[in-house]
Amino acid sequence: MVNRCICSNTTFSRMKEIIDNYKLSSTDELKEHVEFAENCRLCVPYIDLVFKTGKTEFEPIKLESL
Repeated sequence: MVNRCICSNTTFSRMKEIIDNYKLSSTDELKEHVEFAENCRLCVPYIDLVFKTGKTEFEPIKLESL
């Protein structure tokens, strides 16, 4: 299961807490509160799913679907 940004070691559950606490609606807004996607950016599609679904753990996304 994928549950965090590997580069910053920040979990999606921590990001979800911040999203809910500050009522955020975008990754740009989230970046103002927590570090993520500073290197590989492979977490971004998952964070988009956090916003869309509220889930914080995901099956790996196939790279060709990105």
